[in-house]
Amino acid sequence: MKRFITILTLGAALGGCGFHLRGSQTTENLPDVAIRLDCPAAQSQDFCTVLSQRLQATGIRIDDSASPYSVTLAAPAETVRAVSISQSADAAENEITRSVSWAVLDSADGRRLEGRLARRESYRYDKSSGLGNDSEQARIRRSLDKQLAESLVPRIVSALRQLTTANHAD
Repeated sequence: MKRFITILTLGAALGGCGFHLRGSQTTENLPDVAIRLDCPAAQSQDFCTVLSQRLQATGIRIDDSASPYSVTLAAPAETVRAVSISQSADAAENEITRSVSWAVLDSADGRRLEGRLARRESYRYDKSSGLGNDSEQARIRRSLDKQLAESLVPRIVSALRQLTTANHAD
């Protein structure tokens, strides 16, 4: 009984501070909505595909026709920097940061909600293994694009909720 009360109290405390398990956020109170998704597919096909799938999983329809809401994404930007240096003054560990700017536009009244999101990951750099480094960087880019897409979905849902709630209140 004491363990049950402890677990219940811990759950209430975590829920009260805003903690949510990944994927546990709901789309309640989000009316049936369709969006136009303007995604720079040329550079970031994995990012756009994952984002589209996750948005559709929340119940948002991707419709390029006459939807009043559009989600515009910039191509993911990337920076690579040395995090640690070896004794011979070579980079021993690098960090890749991928970021994306996003905006949700309501074409009915011109309101726009926007933001920027970034994810980063470090990896060991071996100057003697050029091909290994390239494949590791490509794997990290794919992973970061997936993380960006998954992190962007709740922000887009929240922006759509704000815009649709304001439209229903008017």
